Amino acid sequence: MSSSFFTLLQQLVSVGLLVGIAGIGVIMIRSVRERRREVGVLRSLGFTSRGVAEVLVLEAGFVAFEGILIGAVIALVASYFLGSTGADWAEGMTWTVPVTEVLFIVGLALLATVVASLWPARRAADIRPAVALRITD
Repeated sequence: MSSSFFTLLQQLVSVGLLVGIAGIGVIMIRSVRERRREVGVLRSLGFTSRGVAEVLVLEAGFVAFEGILIGAVIALVASYFLGSTGADWAEGMTWTVPVTEVLFIVGLALLATVVASLWPARRAADIRPAVALRITD
């Protein structure tokens, strides 16, 4: 029974992670749209389109890393308290941190976020400066 419960929790967390990654992609699309003028100014100052795209992907990766790190810490703390409740089903359990699994999940989530942000960043970087500065929102 407890194994089924934990499997259900893992599936819910996985779905939440996928929704979060999709959310980062949507935020990137909106961020690019709202910051067209800024991108146009950067391009007119001489920044290359690749440099602008790299900065936007780096920004999305940093935001995602913060969220993933906070989520991992909360999950580890919650699992510790869940395992040390003294309930019948937790009797005989020892709490350990599966370091390789946690690092794998963090890396996979970060990679997926960077991949999700590549298209909006590339699209923003390809905006010509004169067009970006002429656009009124």
